Amino acid sequence: MSSASVTAFEKEHLWMYLQALGFEPGPATIACGKIVSHTHLGVNMFDKLNRDAFHIVSYFLFQVLDQSLTK
Repeated sequence: MSSASVTAFEKEHLWMYLQALGFEPGPATIACGKIVSHTHLGVNMFDKLNRDAFHIVSYFLFQVLDQSLTK
């Protein structure tokens, strides 16, 4: 799926849903063990390949799903 086919509506809602689940960029970055100050987290975080953001967001979602199995 290319980023051209993802609408602004979908990107804004992904970010809004992450925040509704309690996602905070600073604490989430620290919690997953990444110390990356240049990682862009926000509405447009996946416009370009962003492996660090993917790792941080997926770790957060796994933690929300089941904390005991996250690691």
